[in-house]
Amino acid sequence: MNAKKTTPTKTTKTEDQKPVKKFNYLPFIILAVVIAALSVSRVSIDTPEAAGKLFCAADGKPFLAKRLFTPELKAAWDEAEAKNKAWAKANPGQKPPFGDGIPLAGFPDSAPVCEIAKPTDKHVEIHYKFPEDAKNNWTDRLVLKQVGGNYMVDDIQFAPRGTLRGKLKAAF
Repeated sequence: MNAKKTTPTKTTKTEDQKPVKKFNYLPFIILAVVIAALSVSRVSIDTPEAAGKLFCAADGKPFLAKRLFTPELKAAWDEAEAKNKAWAKANPGQKPPFGDGIPLAGFPDSAPVCEIAKPTDKHVEIHYKFPEDAKNNWTDRLVLKQVGGNYMVDDIQFAPRGTLRGKLKAAF
């Protein structure tokens, strides 16, 4: 019999091999939960508190926050985005009015804490907080409108001044 001899191979780690990095899935899981929660067919935004909490959960991401907008505010946003793209195309090399994106908050900083306060049928305050430096905190106000039994965002009053609708109109 001619049987071939096989020898087991061993894998050894050499000095030039890098350790395997662990991947953190938590942000993706949270994002999936937020997307599922913002699906209007699955979630009823039947209180001002719910609208404020979902706005905070959107964490400044327009594709999530726009799901909370009234049809009128969403149309104004979409129109501004289209005008911004047309402006950028007509003025190559120049920064368009919303070159940094359309703002969803009074300041561009991303605050680690977003809390709601003073909810009424007409509005809810959004407190952006920096626990390590309270002087940077600010408060915006969501203007709410009931649409089909849900409290939807119809405008945002920015700190220190101005509104989302105002910025959308004034840019062009």
